[in-house]
Amino acid sequence: MLEKIKKFLKEIKQSKEFIDWKEKNKDAYLASIFYSTDLQGDFYSPENDNLTSFTITNKVNLQEAEIFRKEKKQIKELKLDEVKIDLEKVKEIVSGILKEETTKEIIILQNLNVPLWNITYITKSMNIFNIKINAISGEVIENKTENILNFKVK
Repeated sequence: MLEKIKKFLKEIKQSKEFIDWKEKNKDAYLASIFYSTDLQGDFYSPENDNLTSFTITNKVNLQEAEIFRKEKKQIKELKLDEVKIDLEKVKEIVSGILKEETTKEIIILQNLNVPLWNITYITKSMNIFNIKINAISGEVIENKTENILNFKVK
């Protein structure tokens, strides 16, 4: 998966859309990679305090994205060369912990003090299982399960 991510980012960075955007956002850097059905690269601009998401369909697409965070603080840069644990190894770790069948998988590679894989599964029994795994060492940082019915719509 890391090679797929690197190829995806290379294609984005070589596109006219990214080059034009980067000219206006010189301070921006890679903040996260999001994967559910397709890859998405999120770039953060500290100067503007905003995220821009890039995807590839027939061409490179960009879209301003909402920043989800509890408190306003600068988002850390994600440096792919620091990531040592690939998604396949992460899934091995998860399979030793998660014993339920899943219906949906959401994967985020991000930097929250350390590069980490932040993976959420929705299970057939309507539970949400979230696990954070250090992308350098493979250590499980956090894992929790909560029933989807516990979430309120505001």
